[in-house]
Amino acid sequence: MIKLAQAANIGTIAGLISFSIFFLLSLAGANALISWNYLICWIAPIWFIISIKRIRDREMEGFISYWEAFRSVMLSGFFFASLYSAMVYLYVVFVDPGMFDGLKEIMLVGMEKLEGTVSSSMYDKMLEGVDELTIATFCQGKYVNNLIWMLLCAFILAGIVRKNRDLFSDPTL
Repeated sequence: MIKLAQAANIGTIAGLISFSIFFLLSLAGANALISWNYLICWIAPIWFIISIKRIRDREMEGFISYWEAFRSVMLSGFFFASLYSAMVYLYVVFVDPGMFDGLKEIMLVGMEKLEGTVSSSMYDKMLEGVDELTIATFCQGKYVNNLIWMLLCAFILAGIVRKNRDLFSDPTL
């Protein structure tokens, strides 16, 4: 069985790698809050599958059940989502507050394109929603989205990593 400390280490490393890429993208001048999430969201599942297969092969005699793999990915995903969201929040609040303002400006530009296609009351509600958006609510949404992504990945990765013992090859029977 994968221990809590191992799951925490796997999730923490995935969070640090993801934030490092986020940081490098922001240093390069890209607004990493917007268009680079598709790149960052694949780092954690790839790291999880490599790590859990390694633990399975080295420490668990080459076998892991679906439930153990699922639980390991979910625990790692919890640590990943917590660390990554917290670090993005701290970065945007203390290092680059203009990044979040840039996100809101891009949202407003996109909404201007929708102005004629939606009713005026709906458009006003959308403007109010953007005005009420804070970095805290944005990072909370990012945290929940990461947890949902990890849940979906856990179902798939647990099936990939799972390797049960063969009932007829057990010498104790």
